[in-house]
Amino acid sequence: MKYLKDNPASVVSFVGALLALLAVYIPGLPQEAILGVVSALVLGGVKAQQIEHSKTEAALHQMSPFEAAALAQQALAEAEAEHAAPAVTDTGTRPLVTGLDLDDGSASIRYTE
Repeated sequence: MKYLKDNPASVVSFVGALLALLAVYIPGLPQEAILGVVSALVLGGVKAQQIEHSKTEAALHQMSPFEAAALAQQALAEAEAEHAAPAVTDTGTRPLVTGLDLDDGSASIRYTE
């Protein structure tokens, strides 16, 4: 039953071909009735094609595994960035050593902002 549901076009075409062969190779069968059934199966093939088309449409609207992995990676990076420690910004004054004299050991310090 699963094969019938997964491959309806193959099953319908196989049954139609089998009936056409039976009509040709077995004498005494009502060929008109068999050809009517075969033509009905052709219409069934059209319906099977519509089913396959709907499955293709459904697959086109699904996310590929690559897209899902990329979205998961992006969400993880955003979560890590949200919970990361804040960057330290030093806004205080800094000492700057100027006028260093190694002979007498003197130096002058000024503060920069």
